Amino acid sequence: MKLSTKYSDILFQIASSTTRDEASKDTETFLKLVKIRGHAKLLPNILKEFEQKVAQSEKKSVSTLAVSKDADVSEAKKTLEADGNDLTEIEIVIDERLIGGFQYKKDDLVIDSSYKKSLLNLYRKITT
Repeated sequence: MKLSTKYSDILFQIASSTTRDEASKDTETFLKLVKIRGHAKLLPNILKEFEQKVAQSEKKSVSTLAVSKDADVSEAKKTLEADGNDLTEIEIVIDERLIGGFQYKKDDLVIDSSYKKSLLNLYRKITT
């Protein structure tokens, strides 16, 4: 594991496990430690990796439901809940390109039950 990755892990733990005031003090101590050890040149890489970790942690907590129109939301939710999906934290997006149906994304799970997908599959079968 790279040194900058180890440092970014430590910084992420500081940010996620303490209050805002404590995190501020701990971050100052962390920066002093990095500089004392002569690793100040790693700070840009540490920050970059830290930002990636924060983005990943935020991404995991939100699921996205894309529908073609507002009327499709309730039907999509019923279908997803029937399949056992947790819809507590969900972001609803209106995407007119879907024509109808929905697309659901959470972490590594993607459920595409859109008319667009069905039409594209039909087109591929006809043309091949």
